[in-house]
Amino acid sequence: MTILISVTFFTLLYLACTIEPNEKAKLAWEVALAVGDIPGARGSAAMTAIRDKLVLFGGYLECFDENAGCDHFFYSDTLIFDTKKETWRLQNPPVSPPPRVLSGIDTIPSTHSAILFGGIQFNVDVSVFLPYNDMWKYNLNTNEWTQIVYNNQPPTPRGGIKAFILDNNLYTWGGFDNTFNVVNDVWKFDLETLLWTQLLANTALPTSPQARYIYNANLHPQQKRIYIFGGSRPIGGGEFEQFNDTWYYDIDENQFVQIITPSRTSVQGRTHAISALVEDTWLIALGDNPDTLGECQTDEASRGQNPIDEIITLEVSLHEIADGSNWKQRKRGFTPKPTKRPAYAVVKDSELWSFGGFGFVCPENISTPLWNRETYYLPLDLNENFN
Repeated sequence: MTILISVTFFTLLYLACTIEPNEKAKLAWEVALAVGDIPGARGSAAMTAIRDKLVLFGGYLECFDENAGCDHFFYSDTLIFDTKKETWRLQNPPVSPPPRVLSGIDTIPSTHSAILFGGIQFNVDVSVFLPYNDMWKYNLNTNEWTQIVYNNQPPTPRGGIKAFILDNNLYTWGGFDNTFNVVNDVWKFDLETLLWTQLLANTALPTSPQARYIYNANLHPQQKRIYIFGGSRPIGGGEFEQFNDTWYYDIDENQFVQIITPSRTSVQGRTHAISALVEDTWLIALGDNPDTLGECQTDEASRGQNPIDEIITLEVSLHEIADGSNWKQRKRGFTPKPTKRPAYAVVKDSELWSFGGFGFVCPENISTPLWNRETYYLPLDLNENFN
């Protein structure tokens, strides 16, 4: 049976352990007051920002022992968090997308709407595996979800993806499909004509990243590039290959460019992390790195659990990439406990918000999830925090 442990004690303990006396904090998280309809414990939910509001959808309460008679519980609720009032509100729209995790989501600022694409449901031993290729639009003003009907054939159903909207087009890459195979094709969806276009086919060519899912990615709208780092792919027997390479996809040129190879990178790979790209600084925080010593082993399909609390940054200005920019570990002040699978969104390029996910402890080979129900934010002050 999944054990829910209150995070209040662990938050206070971690705060005491992570701030050293006389140390100037470079990047310090803060805990929001977060009153109202606090979402239930969950991981891998979809979240995006519309103005100063966070829209949270779905996620799941994960079972970590397929022999204990439990199974994953999937949510289909919609909650709004007001970042100014620090208040959660359950919305109860008349229609909602089916429950799911690992979807792609982004915002159309001009319409105060969010677009949700894809995602997946599965049981604890993955004998039931249901990915989606549907798309839904959430209108914040009317509290309504509307399914978008395509005018042509969409990509195969898939999860473990990201979605980015630029110039009224949605872009998505990679993930795993309905055969649980990872892919690396690129698709564009025109939000006006409702037509899909495959921009790059699924390929093993070295000019594209190796197929993967649950990677980290962010859009640089001025450069018209999508930056990609890390991710994973299943290799059988409950084992996964973790990636630590860095690429960008150039939207105008319709091509990938590798900017940091696995042999040159300065950091380990990771999955289930959160990220923000503000001006020319790309930040990745928290997440999971099960390739390191000390990981917890669980009796389910995704066995290794090693949540982390690191913050890494990469400078992605055109001249710094040309000069061989590499990842840097950042000194931290207060930080959440090591957490994987949190939902996240960036508000007005100034704050990275995070909710949910879980940490792990492994006392005497009994793995125990530490579910997080706190709401955190990281101020993204470039002058103060990154330089």
